[in-house]
Amino acid sequence: MKRYQAIATLSVGLALNTFLSGCSVGMALHGADNPDIGVVRAGQSRSVVETEFGRPKTFDIEDRRALYEYTTGESGSPGRAIAHGVGDILTFGLWEVVGTPVEAVQKHTFWSLSIWYTEQDDVLRWDEPRRR
Repeated sequence: MKRYQAIATLSVGLALNTFLSGCSVGMALHGADNPDIGVVRAGQSRSVVETEFGRPKTFDIEDRRALYEYTTGESGSPGRAIAHGVGDILTFGLWEVVGTPVEAVQKHTFWSLSIWYTEQDDVLRWDEPRRR
């Protein structure tokens, strides 16, 4: 009977590990995608800018100024991903409770960028990105 309990416990642990693991591992492996500031140039279409930076936080219709907010951060780290994976295996997935928040607060810098558009939604001018 004890043998079946051990097999059942191991099976449940492996199933939990499969369902719970991955968030911190994936976050550590991929890092943050930094937007390409090079797309911001005179004459560039608004759709290209928003593909890179997402929708603006605010858009002033009167002066056609869009305010974008974005983050830059650390690139992916295979070493951190392996460490999180080992933690997941050793704790049957419980490491995710600690590992995911740790990865969420990795070195990120928050930025804002103002861009003014023409009536045709092409970039007219912009301010240098500012740290928030």
